[in-house]
Amino acid sequence: MKRRLHIVGSGKRVLETALPVLKSATDWELAGISSRRARRITNGTEEFDVTALDILDADTLANVDLVYLVVAKPAVPDVLQRLAPHVPAKCELLIETPVMLFKHLGYLDRLEAFRRVWVSEDCFTLPCWDPLRATGERFTSAHFDHSAYSYHGVAMARAVLGNARVRAARSDAVGRRVSFDGGASFTTREPRDYRVGRFSAEGSGLPVADHDPGREHRRLAALGTTDELVGFRLDDAEHELSTTERAVVGAPGEGDGMFRWMDGMKRVGFLRLLDALAHGRPAYALDDALEDAVVDYWLHRVGRYRATALTDPRRGAARLCYRLLTKAAGLRRS
Repeated sequence: MKRRLHIVGSGKRVLETALPVLKSATDWELAGISSRRARRITNGTEEFDVTALDILDADTLANVDLVYLVVAKPAVPDVLQRLAPHVPAKCELLIETPVMLFKHLGYLDRLEAFRRVWVSEDCFTLPCWDPLRATGERFTSAHFDHSAYSYHGVAMARAVLGNARVRAARSDAVGRRVSFDGGASFTTREPRDYRVGRFSAEGSGLPVADHDPGREHRRLAALGTTDELVGFRLDDAEHELSTTERAVVGAPGEGDGMFRWMDGMKRVGFLRLLDALAHGRPAYALDDALEDAVVDYWLHRVGRYRATALTDPRRGAARLCYRLLTKAAGLRRS
């Protein structure tokens, strides 16, 4: 039996990712779409009725297994408050990155209406990471050259380096350096531009790169043609996308590197998150996403971050501190 998904939101992310992916997702069916106002949206040749959020009730969500919340970030606390009385006990939440604005972290308790909360961070499940994971190698450093953006870059690094906590980070005019517990770290060169984006990583073996770094290395490359992505290869080891995954990739963007497929890779990543949830496996964890966003916030504000009891959003003291800051600023609403 298919699981049922209700979407709250009707913007670009829904049109370009969620609806195309749901069309191919064999384990899910669309229960409905709600948004700020009623309207009709079009995706390709299909039309979808969007109901006003104000009329959403318990009957609407009674047989829903997962709510996908993808609304403008300033609206998230209010929408969560609107949903809370109507969420059935079995219902889980998939919320769009970065979960909440920093100034709204005091509203995290509004997520408690749902049985579990996951985050739709599809950069963690990009198919280009498949060959690296398959090696079983522990990579200790990675560099994203014009290929990582904001908190998504932390998630990409987690996919390559292992899912450890962030220990410290700093940023300057060139890019960022982020260190994880256990010693792994990554750097970025900004700004993000997928047309010219590149990637490299180092571990116990030869370095891995999707370009020629001017030294001996293992080559990570896209498989397929100029118009079709079928998988990724690391030297002679090939990792092909499933038929369903190929169906959601779509056309490439500009450029000649593997990141020209970023939009399509993110749709595959989103499909994989839904597949994990359909089969009882975890998607991207709330604590990880909150850490990604908090690190990004402090790098934007002061150019530095260090995990402490008062800054690490995984810790109760830090969450209390952020909640008090929200109240002090007069931003917490009933």
